[in-house]
Amino acid sequence: MKWEKVDSSPVTIGEGMLKMNATITVVRAKVPGGWLVVYYGANMIFYPDPTHSWDPNAPESR
Repeated sequence: MKWEKVDSSPVTIGEGMLKMNATITVVRAKVPGGWLVVYYGANMIFYPDPTHSWDPNAPESR
């Protein structure tokens, strides 16, 4: 399975003394019938797209 990076964004998590900066990275892999998408390093979803036409750089994808 080949994973490709979709997005990477800096975020601030927590408040006060527990505040920290992190980077959220989203990656995807082409699978039959769509994409497996992983974010926060552990959460995985299936994005149905039988033609694999999802373009993460298209304005409507943002």
